[in-house]
Amino acid sequence: MKSIDRVLATINREKIDRVPLDCGFTHGVMEYLKVYAGSSDHLIIFRILGLDKIVPIYPRPTAGTSDQEAI
Repeated sequence: MKSIDRVLATINREKIDRVPLDCGFTHGVMEYLKVYAGSSDHLIIFRILGLDKIVPIYPRPTAGTSDQEAI
């Protein structure tokens, strides 16, 4: 199951192969992982580690409202 399929299935309360995993790293750890993976692409690093990159998406404010009013 691909990461995107796993996350979407979880949102839709469907059966999944495993729980989606995401992780945040400090700058120093990410720099080490880039050397370890031989790549500076974060998605490649997440794939090597078997993680699912989950990115929050926020609604765009409508015209005439501030960012705080939209949240």
